Amino acid sequence: ESLEEIEAFKGSKYIQSYTYDAFRDLVKKNINEKIVVFGTPCHIYALDMYLKMRKKRDNYILIDLYCHGCPSLFLWKKYLSEVKDITYCNDLKNVNFRSKIKEWGSYHVEMVFSDKVFISNKKKNEFYDLFFSDYLLNDACHDCKLRSTLAYCDIRLGDFWGKNYVRNKKGVSIISAVTSRGQKVIDSIADQIDYVEHHFNDFISFQSYGDKYSCDPKLRAEMFEILENSDRKLIDVFSCFYDRQSLLYKNQYIAKKILNMLPSDFLRLIKLIYYKLRP
Repeated sequence: ESLEEIEAFKGSKYIQSYTYDAFRDLVKKNINEKIVVFGTPCHIYALDMYLKMRKKRDNYILIDLYCHGCPSLFLWKKYLSEVKDITYCNDLKNVNFRSKIKEWGSYHVEMVFSDKVFISNKKKNEFYDLFFSDYLLNDACHDCKLRSTLAYCDIRLGDFWGKNYVRNKKGVSIISAVTSRGQKVIDSIADQIDYVEHHFNDFISFQSYGDKYSCDPKLRAEMFEILENSDRKLIDVFSCFYDRQSLLYKNQYIAKKILNMLPSDFLRLIKLIYYKLRP
């Protein structure tokens, strides 16, 4: 109902929200006005099915995300614990998983405590290293079909990765109108935003659309065993993963770390060349 309330749900979270209470209240109420619900594709799929069954779907605008998958809550809890240890702070006020404090696409976690702000180091960030390993994603995320269909939402949002905006430092979002209901919402704000129409193929190959992740179940179990051990650190979990990888993976990982140390303008130029060479 206000701009201030919008601040509470802006930004990428990377941890799946606990929505049960909110969804329960939503579907129990007699809604006579339009309600917008944001969630991951699996959240929105469930709500879409339920609302159709209750013949209430027309009262809702369902908006989901171009989703890579959600990591285990154990990963977040371990990371948060380690940050608290090094900052000597416990009173966490806010978290921005994709802070633009160093510009868009730099993958910095920003944690705001009452008297201190922690910003992750892009040269060393086990949270993102483990997230992108795909080994600590929730089980359901490994072969999720919902991130690869637009059948259940009205609008899907995401980052516009790829060559089109690789030089942009502020950030460019994808807003995909899926249904006529979603298109009407976008049309209603079209005069208040700057937008350019793109073809689906301009960005979809840079998303996780259609991806399936295969993991060695034994290695995954070992990583979780370390993760859940209060005496072990995230670097131990990543070392367990890294040591089992191929020489090619290790070389690519080291190369990426070196590239991330370069000035951002030069790094963006390298990315642009890579995108142009990519088939």
